[in-house]
Amino acid sequence: MGLYQWIQEKIFDTYETWRLKSSLSNSPGFHIVGIDNHLAAMRDGNNMYLELYPPQAIEGCTCMKATRGRAHGTVNLSLTIDGKTCGIPDLRDEEAAAIMRAFVQRRVLPPKERYQEMHATSGAEQKGGVHSTGGDAARGRTRRGILPPCGAADAYRGERRVE
Repeated sequence: MGLYQWIQEKIFDTYETWRLKSSLSNSPGFHIVGIDNHLAAMRDGNNMYLELYPPQAIEGCTCMKATRGRAHGTVNLSLTIDGKTCGIPDLRDEEAAAIMRAFVQRRVLPPKERYQEMHATSGAEQKGGVHSTGGDAARGRTRRGILPPCGAADAYRGERRVE
């Protein structure tokens, strides 16, 4: 991290080496308030998901993703840790924002007792039997419009998976 990035983080709470990805934007660098704004947009129905990508793995975690929960005002939080997907279902928005802020500002994950290992499919696919089709998965959506797990859509090029 250079001097410029350090000053941006410590003085202005702007994280230029991180990536914030959502259905509203996909850009490198964001202000810490962006997490709260994107979660509020998710609660209002304008945003479907929020992903945070650190510049390097933090305790093995390369991606933290929040999607809408079952009840209004709740979030499903998933983490990609050492290639495995773990999750915390049905968190309140405020709690999810606090976890995501701690992930960015203090570089810490929630306690391991809080999350459980999940399969490669999203929670909605496990519960509702939603299955993606080849072309739709390449464009990052499934039949019912539910997004695949962290970065899954980025791994596709056309109909063939790039490894």
